[in-house]
Amino acid sequence: MGATVQGITDYEFNQFDLTGGDRLPPQNIEAEEEILGGILLDPEAIVRVAEVLIPEAFYISAHQDIYRSALQLHSQGQPTDLMTICARLADNEKLEKVGGTAAIRRLLEQTVSSVNIDQYARLVVDKYTRRQLIKASTAIAQLAYDMSQPLAQVMDAAEQKVFEITQERVQRALIPASEILLTIFSELEDKFQGGSDLPGIPTRFFDLDTLTQGLQRSDLIIIAGRPSMGKTSFAINVARNVAAHANLPVAVFSLEMSREQLVQRMLSSEARIESNRLRAGRINDQEWQRLSQAFGFLAQAPIYIDDTANATVTELRSKARRLQAETGGALGMVLIDYLQLMQGSSENRVQELSRITRGLKGLAKELMAPVVVLSQLSRAVESRSDKRPQLSDLRESGCLAADTNLVDVDSGKPGRWSSWPIWGMPKNCPGCSASMPVVVWCPSGPKKCLALAPSPSTPCKPCSTTVSRPPAITPFTPAKAGNRWMICNWTKISPSKKTAN
Repeated sequence: MGATVQGITDYEFNQFDLTGGDRLPPQNIEAEEEILGGILLDPEAIVRVAEVLIPEAFYISAHQDIYRSALQLHSQGQPTDLMTICARLADNEKLEKVGGTAAIRRLLEQTVSSVNIDQYARLVVDKYTRRQLIKASTAIAQLAYDMSQPLAQVMDAAEQKVFEITQERVQRALIPASEILLTIFSELEDKFQGGSDLPGIPTRFFDLDTLTQGLQRSDLIIIAGRPSMGKTSFAINVARNVAAHANLPVAVFSLEMSREQLVQRMLSSEARIESNRLRAGRINDQEWQRLSQAFGFLAQAPIYIDDTANATVTELRSKARRLQAETGGALGMVLIDYLQLMQGSSENRVQELSRITRGLKGLAKELMAPVVVLSQLSRAVESRSDKRPQLSDLRESGCLAADTNLVDVDSGKPGRWSSWPIWGMPKNCPGCSASMPVVVWCPSGPKKCLALAPSPSTPCKPCSTTVSRPPAITPFTPAKAGNRWMICNWTKISPSKKTAN
């Protein structure tokens, strides 16, 4: 072929149709020339495209060499004018390959302004991404023809190739603190005008929301505990609340239980029926009515469940992103049960789980949704005299905490809480007809509000109204016959004593 483009010979083009035909791959040569001409015309223009444009994004190899030389000069604090770029190309023995000084001068002369260089960069990146997808699809086709590879490995490799393209994200530039302050001030002003809404997604476990201000988007949250301590029960109730009350899609990846088992536990919790009786079908008429209501309630909740065993971070990421695209908005929560059942590629399990948690943290930031992961605690917590869990007790990995914003270490026993308070009720509560020595938060489903019956001889005393309480809960005042109260604030007591501090 003897065709030339602005003095640059045709051998400088990248390969043609990547599928083996005679079509040109996606490209925009005019935009490439405008970018290079803008950099030659205005040396400061390279600052506007350096973060979004790599040399490989240019379709013509000569353009790649020119842009790469401009980046090198810019990184060294030198100007990117005609003379310096030609000198750098000559030093690298590439000046003649790009068409000589005349070709570079032609780029400068045909450019009027660098005003639209940002838009041109987006056009070039768009075509580059399309070429990368074509290359990936060709490689995927070759993988599919390789019958010696298991289908699962082929699927994983194909997904990884596409995922690598999507991960070539635009790096965010340095932003002045003044702009961030304006954003925060605007958010605070909206909250002040609209009331004391939580900044995060409410779990509707009010004490937990008070401590955490809700589930924060882009956070990786690990809920840890020994087996059979209620981790799954608590997590699915949080998922239920986020989906039903916040009306946000929730993705649940159950690596341990089947989707039928998980939904059955949700029904048991919602209908307030013991799970073993529900499984056996031993249900009376009143419970059937509650169960029907639970079916209707959960059917309306946007909860999506995947029970694929031994899932990888790549698989989870792909499914979560697909769900986000299908629902057309941000996810309310991603729940994974549980961490130690996830599959990686390393023989060293500790390093493998470390990579998994880093991948999950990246997923939380990419989706801008809280990712809640359940994890088991090691047996070390049972062999110590001090039974309170520590972050190092997270099973199989001592570096999970480094990627985690919030850790809830629930061992199921009051004496094992570390800095979290244990709330109780005095044994001889004035005005109460019955005594409750210790009240422990039990995350096994919604609880009924209590009807307090005042003792005829001792009237109820008002408690402090300065404590935080859930919305729509009235402060405690002297009770009247027939009043119903929700206990939203307990007196803090010592775990070793059953009396008030």
